[in-house]
Amino acid sequence: MKSLQSLRLLFAIMIFLHHFPYQGVGLFSAGGPLGVSFFIMLSGFVMSMGYGEKSLSNSFSFYHYYLKRVLRLWPLHLLCLLFYILLHFPSCISSIKGCCKLGINAFMLQSWIPIQSFYFSGNSVSWCLCDLMFCYLLFPILYFLINKYNKKSISYYVCLLLFVVYFTVIQIIPDDKIHAYIYISPLFRILDFVIGIFAFKLYKHLCNSRLIEQLNNISKRFIILIESLIVVLLICNIVLYTYVPAKYSLASMWWPICFCIIVSASVFETSGLGVLFSCLLQNKTLLKVSAISFTIYMVHDMVISTMLRLFRSFSISVPFVVELFSAFFIVIFVAQIVYNYFEKPVSAFLINKYEKDYGI
Repeated sequence: MKSLQSLRLLFAIMIFLHHFPYQGVGLFSAGGPLGVSFFIMLSGFVMSMGYGEKSLSNSFSFYHYYLKRVLRLWPLHLLCLLFYILLHFPSCISSIKGCCKLGINAFMLQSWIPIQSFYFSGNSVSWCLCDLMFCYLLFPILYFLINKYNKKSISYYVCLLLFVVYFTVIQIIPDDKIHAYIYISPLFRILDFVIGIFAFKLYKHLCNSRLIEQLNNISKRFIILIESLIVVLLICNIVLYTYVPAKYSLASMWWPICFCIIVSASVFETSGLGVLFSCLLQNKTLLKVSAISFTIYMVHDMVISTMLRLFRSFSISVPFVVELFSAFFIVIFVAQIVYNYFEKPVSAFLINKYEKDYGI
């Protein structure tokens, strides 16, 4: 969907701002937790749309499905890890511990170790890939169970129980482990993914109901009001972020608003009822850049740190705004190069070769 593609870019920019330093801290502190929650929830939604019905068929191959997921993520991950090693050579491999960190990172397992030097090893943002791979691993099972027991509402009660357990467990996690578990751990982030699956189920239900027909009879001003209300709620969440305890602000406080954004953007695009923000999300320029949003996410942190290190090395002093926009456009440029000449062709080659070899 075009709207979701553009939203992916906007939230990637939020994460970029979260990592860009201003007076020793990230420029947009809420951008990281908000962006990560959105991306994982969107993954649940998109996977349900693309693989949901396929995963329920008898011909579905879990091995082929998971291998294709790996082939799409792993090449770019390894390339970024290679660049990290080149940028930090030889210090990053000067000890057995350092080599172990890189090895664990290479196989996207770093988020399972609740130690910051491990889960932020290598290309620090790649920890999210570990969570995504775990979510992908469980997706066919989750989607099957949710659909199998949907009519009996058992899946909803089970999910409700999971959330009760989640909010109970986070109360007893030590403060110094909150970030490692609530923000990083795949076992906790799987709930974001499950919410994304339910977001798709709600979207599908709304599209199959008479809602679209009813919305067509509603004034466009009312549609604009709904869109504006969602934006206002998002801004309110961002403003409240610093006042909310970390056990909530790192993940769960973003679930309701991200759920609303994903469902509303999907419904408005499918129905063609979007008026203001929905139309902006389908802007051609925004869509063109949004194609590299994942690449932007993967390269931005290394580009920022490398650029700022070079500025310090050559004693280059420029206004903060110039630093910010320079970093942003360099990230876009590097991401475009990597996407055009590595990520896209390598991924396509590997998947085509795999499909040819297996005859599927």
